[in-house]
Amino acid sequence: MNGNEESAATGFGQMNDLLAWWKLPIANGAGIVQGNLRGAQTLARELQKVLTESFSSEVSATVESNERLRQAFQDMLQFGQPQNLLAAEAEILSLFVERSSQQAKRWSQTTQKIGECCMAMAHDMAGETRRQAAEHEKSSPKPGKPQSGAAS
Repeated sequence: MNGNEESAATGFGQMNDLLAWWKLPIANGAGIVQGNLRGAQTLARELQKVLTESFSSEVSATVESNERLRQAFQDMLQFGQPQNLLAAEAEILSLFVERSSQQAKRWSQTTQKIGECCMAMAHDMAGETRRQAAEHEKSSPKPGKPQSGAAS
């Protein structure tokens, strides 16, 4: 174990002691905290993966766009005819519009993927909470039914 894992384990032990002191009906509070922490770590890994992919594709698109823009400016400077100059300016404007459209599409895709990751984590945590509640319900003593009427 590294230092962070050791301090986390100590913290989980302390959390379990605190839950026991408060007499909360949780058999293994540290296990619950560890489960939640694992879920958060999984979410962080998934988000890092999504954002890395998005950043990588953004960098590639920027490099390609910059190369096309450089070529369009060179063409514009080389042309002596006004109609050729206008065509080069139109190409530059077209590149800006295309790049903005690609960027908006990429942001939309990234936002959707982030939402999917968060929904998956929420779904997993809800399932785990349901499972823990069911286990607690099974393990807790059932109160006896009050007797009706007096004994004769």
